[in-house]
Amino acid sequence: MNPIIKQIIAILLLVSTVLTVFIVSVIRSKKEGIKDDAERLLIVKNIQFKGKVISYKTFDFGGRTSYMVCLKLDYSNLTSFYALNRLCFIKIKAGVATMAVGHLDQYYGIPTYVEVNINNDGMEHYTYPGGKSNTFDLSLANYDLTEKDLNTCN
Repeated sequence: MNPIIKQIIAILLLVSTVLTVFIVSVIRSKKEGIKDDAERLLIVKNIQFKGKVISYKTFDFGGRTSYMVCLKLDYSNLTSFYALNRLCFIKIKAGVATMAVGHLDQYYGIPTYVEVNINNDGMEHYTYPGGKSNTFDLSLANYDLTEKDLNTCN
């Protein structure tokens, strides 16, 4: 067999192996993400609250500025709740909720009011200065935050 053909076959085998490993890795990661989302939803699916943002704290996550908020609650279906693990970051105590929001979007800024899962809609609704608003799927995720962070508000 011609040496050039052997080299082409070797290169094609190498490329197909790398591509296969990449595809398997992406599929595995996607399955783990779906499993984590389902596990997180089991923990937080019955929580409902809304309130005014009384303070916030920024932090670095994934090389981007992220933030958490403290809410003075207008309504909550729970008087107290605590979930801090690799998936969740939420505390409700004494009429104040502490939650991570995610990456800070410079267009929207910090919200002034937050509604979480009201009427079990599975959504987080954010109202920002100037009347802007945005809605995301229910998350209450943890962004590598700690107990110290969770105790920022109360």
